[in-house]
Amino acid sequence: MKFIILLLLLLAMGGIFYMYNSSNVDPNMPADFKIIYSWQAGSMPPPAHFEYSIELNAGGEGAITYFPDYEGAGTPKWVEQFIAQKTDVEALYKLMREKKAFTRTWELQKKRIIGGDYAYLKAFAFGKESKIPSHLEDPKDADAIYEFIGPLVPQNIWEKLSKQRKKYEEGYNKKNKG
Repeated sequence: MKFIILLLLLLAMGGIFYMYNSSNVDPNMPADFKIIYSWQAGSMPPPAHFEYSIELNAGGEGAITYFPDYEGAGTPKWVEQFIAQKTDVEALYKLMREKKAFTRTWELQKKRIIGGDYAYLKAFAFGKESKIPSHLEDPKDADAIYEFIGPLVPQNIWEKLSKQRKKYEEGYNKKNKG
């Protein structure tokens, strides 16, 4: 009897491990699916640095938060709302499943380059949080996900933020001219 209970327990644990740690993540996007993608330019003197984050939920409701310089006192924070197509959000979820973003242990670079850009992602699905850290040993799968996310923000918003940043840089340079 003890053997059967132990066997059933091991089988149940194996099933749970398989369900959460394989690429066999539910192919249907859950209602709680959400991503937060963050990108920061490498270390540069102001105002060359900028950073942004993109949040997106299963319904396609999204926002980009953009800092035209290092985040902090005196740096504006621009937030733009957008709606992504449901089919695009589902395609992102599918891509993330294919790249094992929900189940994978990502290997960090052995020799990290100081001063480079940072890109990282938090994803939420089925009540669990997954992360893709920055500076990966093999970033191609993460990069494929990141390259998919950027265009979900409408082009007119990217253009607006770019114009605002250019204006910010001009004002910064005038104010800090030697």
